[in-house]
Amino acid sequence: MEEIAISKFKATCLAVLEKVRKTGEPILVTRFGQPIAQIGPPQPPKRVPRLGGGAGTMVILGDIVGPIGDESDWEAAQDPETDEAKILLEKKRIRPIGDFGEWFEKSKLELGLIEVPLSWEIAHELRYTILGYRDPADRFLVATAKVFELTLVTADERLAQVPGLKVLANR
Repeated sequence: MEEIAISKFKATCLAVLEKVRKTGEPILVTRFGQPIAQIGPPQPPKRVPRLGGGAGTMVILGDIVGPIGDESDWEAAQDPETDEAKILLEKKRIRPIGDFGEWFEKSKLELGLIEVPLSWEIAHELRYTILGYRDPADRFLVATAKVFELTLVTADERLAQVPGLKVLANR
């Protein structure tokens, strides 16, 4: 890597920046022979993820819209390492193309998703979340969406009817 003294950099700053732009090679700025800064080209723009970017990474084998099971299945979902996609996998409603763990982590990164922990605010909202049917997973989804003011993307007509819930129909 090319090095340049800070005094020379100060005198030729614009020319140094132009050289970095043209060559794409970084230049190390030194003071008394010790590195103090590195001038380099900008990082390429981050690819903006798009909805549906994971198309072709899963094979749908069964109903993925309806409830994932009865209340006994809810016990398995209490494990913080378990999520709805894993349950759908276990029930053989979906099948990954490749390793599921790698797919899941890649999807989170590409879509900029974060895992939302169960907080006291969600637990409090959950007390007042009554859906008219017994699906604990839907109650958690609704309470979380309300607390964080999220729009829930769903094809479930029942969720689209929940008062105070912002829904984007996925049909």
